[in-house]
Amino acid sequence: MAKILVVDDEAIVVEILTKRLKAKGYAVISARDGVEGYKKATEERVDLILLDVIMPNCDGFTMLQKLRSNESTCRTPVIMLTAKTELDSIIQAKNLLADYILKPIDFDALLKYIRKYIGFAM
Repeated sequence: MAKILVVDDEAIVVEILTKRLKAKGYAVISARDGVEGYKKATEERVDLILLDVIMPNCDGFTMLQKLRSNESTCRTPVIMLTAKTELDSIIQAKNLLADYILKPIDFDALLKYIRKYIGFAM
């Protein structure tokens, strides 16, 4: 079963994504900020990371840079989920080899990205 790490400081976002992804057959773990997310990404064997940008303690881009510089996580697919619409943020995500989806999240579009990397769960 493919495992997805959801990193977001908004509890409702984590709850909704977890519920919907589990219903599609994915295993889900979560973290509330980039510090906890990086720790879980390096300790757990995750197949994909859904990563918010604006978070306390360690934002999404900082976490993503750390992931890309770590040998065990440098190839882990990352989809950034954010309300930030600035072009420089989108370019920064692409330069760090991450996809970028704007909030509010279109779950069907998100599933297409997930399936691009880890296929169908069910």
